[in-house]
Parts: sequence; structure tokens; C-alpha cells
Amino acid sequence: MKRIPAYLTDEEIARKITKCVSSATGNDSQEHNRKIRTHNSSPSAVWDFINTALCKAFYNDECQAYVVARGPWEMAVIYCKKNGCLYTIMREKRFAELQRTQARRNQSHYLDLLAGIINADLRDDDFNQMSMLPETPSDQEAMKQQLLKLLYTLVDSLDELKRHVLILFNANYETGLTAIRAVTVNRMLTVIEQANWSRYIDLNNVAVVETVDEENSNFDTPDMGIKLTKKAEQRKKKVAGLKKWDESAEG
Repeated sequence: MKRIPAYLTDEEIARKITKCVSSATGNDSQEHNRKIRTHNSSPSAVWDFINTALCKAFYNDECQAYVVARGPWEMAVIYCKKNGCLYTIMREKRFAELQRTQARRNQSHYLDLLAGIINADLRDDDFNQMSMLPETPSDQEAMKQQLLKLLYTLVDSLDELKRHVLILFNANYETGLTAIRAVTVNRMLTVIEQANWSRYIDLNNVAVVETVDEENSNFDTPDMGIKLTKKAEQRKKKVAGLKKWDESAEG
């Protein structure tokens, strides 16, 4: 079995990020929604909770959250100097959409930039797939300039960033966070390495059963074997009348 890199298994980072996403998609969102009569902003409001939680949890020089913006969209990213990694958060469904549409996108998504530049050394076994999107020096330089513009508050040079780690999660209105994993992807947005972080989900925010073993997990099954408990099913029925989050929201 291939050894999982330390930057995917750092327990302190994994616990902190999972706690932030769990509280934001669970108790924080539900408390917010109980206080309002309509839910038009719910799809994007959860990202404000996630970004705020990350900024509160990661505030020292060794590992710090920064708010960056691309167009109107703001997000918190985490830069850890101790391992040279940049961590970003995204929904599983959004990631799947970006994978499907990558070849026909007219403009690069920020994930294309992060994976294409920071994770440029990551390759899979499908060399034919890698040739689908040929790169030229001018393409690379343009991507670097776009990425540096996005991350100018974090680093002076992109060489300071050793790896981009993407945190993918599943959550819904009824049960909150149900699964979370850390992955590295190459420029084709193919998952190369991953670690299951679902074991760190706070059961006070969401009720789930035990996680699956790493060696039995599948890169193409984002739920990672997580199933709802009876408590979560009961909770789901109580709020069945509330509308679900719009998974098309950015991030």
C-alpha cells in the first residue's frame, strides 16, 4: 500500500479544519436558519461560517488562514509554513463538476491554477490523459501570474508553496457534515493521494457512524463509506420541510 504523505495526515491540522467545517455546516448554520424566515442566502452563507471559523482557528505564523478573493468570491485559505502546504476547502459536488467541465472551460478556475502550478510534479499512470491539455511556457507563465495575484497576501514567490491540499466535504441541510477527506490533485484534477478525515467529525454537530479503513477506501466514493445513524435519520425527518442547500454555490 502506498504511504500517505504526512501533509495529508497531520492530526492537528485535520482536527482543526474538520471542526471548522463541522461546526459551520452543523450548529452554526442551523442556529442561523432558525433565526430567519427565508433562506435565499443559505447556499453562500455557510461559506461565511466556514471562512470565519478557519480564520479564528488558524492565526499563528506557523499555520495561518488568509482571506483571498477572485472576482467577487472570497474564501479563506490556510498556509502552513511548517510543511509548505496550502489548504483550500471545497464541496465534493463542486469538485466533481469542475472535473467534468475542465476541458471546456474558457477561463481557469482557481483550482486549475493551484493544481497546475503548485502540484505540477504530480502525475498518474495515464500519459494519454495528461496530453489532453498540452501546456506551453506562455500558458504556464500566465497561470503563475494569475495565481500570484490570488495569493499575493500569503507569499512573495510561488516557490514557497510546496504542495496544494484540497479538502473535500459532503454536508446537507438536515444532518450537517457527513464526510470529509484531504486530497492532492494533478493538473487534470485527478486525485493522486488522499486521506480520510471523517473520523474527526464532531458528533455533537452531526451523528455519523465509524469511518472506513484507508486501504478499503476508493478515490471515486467521496462518502468514504459513511452512513447516517438512527439519530441522524430522526433529525433529518424533523427538518424535512426545510429546503436543502444549493450545491451549485461556489466552493
